[in-house]
Amino acid sequence: MTHRALSCGCGIFRRWKGSLLNAQRSFSSDVPDKLSHGLSNESPDEGREVSFVDISKLMRLRSLNDSDKNSKKIVIIFDWLYAKPAAVDKYCNLYHAKGLDVLTVKGRLAHFLWPPTGYELAKKVLKFIFRDNRDEVLVHAFSVGAYIYTLCLMISRREPEQYGAFRDKVKGQVFDSVVVGSYDHMSTGIAVALPGTNALKKPILQIMDVYYNKTKETTRDEYDKLVDLFKADPITVPTQLFYSYSDPMCYVPAMEDIIKNWHRCHPDFDVTSKCWNKSIHAAHLKCHPEEYLQHWEEWIQRTKITQDE
Repeated sequence: MTHRALSCGCGIFRRWKGSLLNAQRSFSSDVPDKLSHGLSNESPDEGREVSFVDISKLMRLRSLNDSDKNSKKIVIIFDWLYAKPAAVDKYCNLYHAKGLDVLTVKGRLAHFLWPPTGYELAKKVLKFIFRDNRDEVLVHAFSVGAYIYTLCLMISRREPEQYGAFRDKVKGQVFDSVVVGSYDHMSTGIAVALPGTNALKKPILQIMDVYYNKTKETTRDEYDKLVDLFKADPITVPTQLFYSYSDPMCYVPAMEDIIKNWHRCHPDFDVTSKCWNKSIHAAHLKCHPEEYLQHWEEWIQRTKITQDE
């Protein structure tokens, strides 16, 4: 590819990125945020109230008012792109019913497209966990949210004096609809997730290819390091995975290779998985509620973190 073509491609990407950001703002404005500063309107369990604080535009702490016993325990939910608040609430309430506070983290497309911004968000998550003296952490990571979580793990490795203890704090993990596979699969998944018509998908994929080639050291090379970390150095705590064959954002053979490698290299690693033939990305709870909740309940009991352990 000539320098002129490359520059042209990057110019197209910048214009597309601007259009995408406008679409994202428009999309977000159409989604009613039912939560306002103070008490939530709906209690996750009769007799319990949830208060919340916006730590930042992308981080919200939801605390149970009667959670003194579990004040050092917390769940971090790394949500999916364009997640509706009402959908995220359902997962938060599962953990509130167990007596646990929840920190929700909203990943954005920019965090994936430009890893340095993703690292900024991940470091804010780690700073909060240490500043708030949370000693036991459960992680529930959806889709690209697993990427933000892996950034947290990479920071804990690169800055062990400040954040190395984060790995020891994690007591359990759920990976739901993880975006995994080759660059082609990952790019296709991102294109599918974006708002807009199918006619825009092909040029978006072409633009992303140009962009990744231009920014290889900061993007593709960093993705390789993160994937290697996810595969080779997992936190060996009770872990549950949910995925499906019909999900264009999750390449099942790659997912199953990772699981097999974990079992082979870490025989004592407690990993369970549930794969459906047909389901919807980041909506398995909606599509298969009974099976999802059964696996989730079994997993959280194995973490031994809940009140009714």
